[in-house]
Amino acid sequence: FERLGFEEACGATGTLVMHELRTSRLHVLPFLNWRKANFPNEPEESLLAQFMAEVNPWDYTPAEYHINLEISREPVSLR
Repeated sequence: FERLGFEEACGATGTLVMHELRTSRLHVLPFLNWRKANFPNEPEESLLAQFMAEVNPWDYTPAEYHINLEISREPVSLR
């Protein structure tokens, strides 16, 4: 993915997909759910930094994915 420039080509969603691959946790779905609930008309790219800094993804993740919650609350880095 990195060699192909996937993240750069796909913008915010690409960044979150790569983060999902690195962490084995949902990031795209919580981001899209949060965006739909709070900023439906804003472009994804302008919201990614705010989402990563201010939002707990678990608040927008379906309950059936709430496994090892204590591990997933650790600080997240996109790189």
